[in-house]
Amino acid sequence: MVRAFTSDPLDPGVAQRLLTAANRAPSAGFSQGYAMLVLDRPAQLRQFWDLLADEQPAGAPDVDPVTNAPLVIVPMSCKDIYLDRYARQDKGWSGRDESR
Repeated sequence: MVRAFTSDPLDPGVAQRLLTAANRAPSAGFSQGYAMLVLDRPAQLRQFWDLLADEQPAGAPDVDPVTNAPLVIVPMSCKDIYLDRYARQDKGWSGRDESR
């Protein structure tokens, strides 16, 4: 776990290598029900950290030590894509029941 970052710029290609590696992660039925939100511009990062700070409950650890990060990648998933994939005929189910 990283608890603090410098504001030094990343070497060219680092973000792309990280995203390429993340894209090789297993995906149920190769459905690829995820996306990566890349924040790498100062204005984007400032908005992200401001929003996060606004949502911190009282007594929560301070996020300041990590706010120097020159890159934030937010993984997102879409449950519906996975439910749709496993409701296809080749999987033997016709419904989208989450219990399966």
